This record gives sequence, C-alpha cells and structure tokens, in this order.
Amino acid sequence: MVSNYWFPPGERHMIAFDVVSETFSTIPFPEVLDLNPCQGHFLSIEMKLHVIVVGRSESLYADLFKFEDEAWVKASKE
Repeated sequence: MVSNYWFPPGERHMIAFDVVSETFSTIPFPEVLDLNPCQGHFLSIEMKLHVIVVGRSESLYADLFKFEDEAWVKASKE
C-alpha cells in the first residue's frame, strides 16, 4: 500500500524493484487530482502492474489503473 499524502501533484513517485532484472526504478503515483490524500493498493492482472486508488471526497472513490508504456492508464472507475 502507498499513499500520496505527503507530496504535491507532479512530485509523487514510488520506488520500484524489478525482481527479474534486480534493478530499482521510480514510478509516478497515478494523478487523481480530486482526491488528497488517497491510497494505492497494488495487484497484478495478466502479469501487468495495476493499482487501485482509493480515497474519499463526498463518498468513497476507487479507480483501477494499469501501468503501461511507463505511465498509468485508467482501466476502470467505480
């Protein structure tokens, strides 16, 4: 689980470790501008990294993002 709470938009990055190549990299946190703070929960679907971003504005909010081509793409919204 990760949170975007401490850093302003555009400066939110996560440290990633690839167990296959044994290398570190940074991945930007998905930008969800109407939610601050929010949390990200990681999962793998069809061998691709996904994150469910959960927060609360007027009600509970959740988005599913897929990491593709070095960027987060919104996969669905509930």
